[in-house]
Amino acid sequence: NLKKYRNRYILTYAQDEVKNNNRLQFNLPDETSRLIDWYLTDIRPQRLKGPSDYLFIGNDGLSAKSKNTLSLQIAKTVKAYTGLTMNPHLFRHAMAYIYLNENPGGYQVMRLILGHKSLNTTVSAYSGAETKSAQAHFDQLVYDLRDRHQAHVTQRRTKR
Repeated sequence: NLKKYRNRYILTYAQDEVKNNNRLQFNLPDETSRLIDWYLTDIRPQRLKGPSDYLFIGNDGLSAKSKNTLSLQIAKTVKAYTGLTMNPHLFRHAMAYIYLNENPGGYQVMRLILGHKSLNTTVSAYSGAETKSAQAHFDQLVYDLRDRHQAHVTQRRTKR
């Protein structure tokens, strides 16, 4: 379900649309909301052949575009622009991997975004994805502490 509230779209998945029966709701970013507005204003009306509540219109101009067709179109577009072979479900995994590499140990955030009821589900699915990044973050912390200590020692010597 997609609804607009104060110039921003809210995407909601009902309990029966989600594997774990957990209702999900996401406030879409401003840029995404602007893209949806553009699509609804400039693209969708050209495809419509009558009233329809569906966001993505099928070839008949009235019914929903099939999940398979939309999935293939997404995969084809991603391949054309990036060279990567991706299906829509892989975006979840890619997003989790990218986030955890930038934020080692950020499993609670990913649990909320992915809609997992249990943190264990998220940890078991993605544990180890950020190992190299975690090591790099740790190393940087050690270097930063060393540099701060050396600066403090140098400053104390200079004051004498």
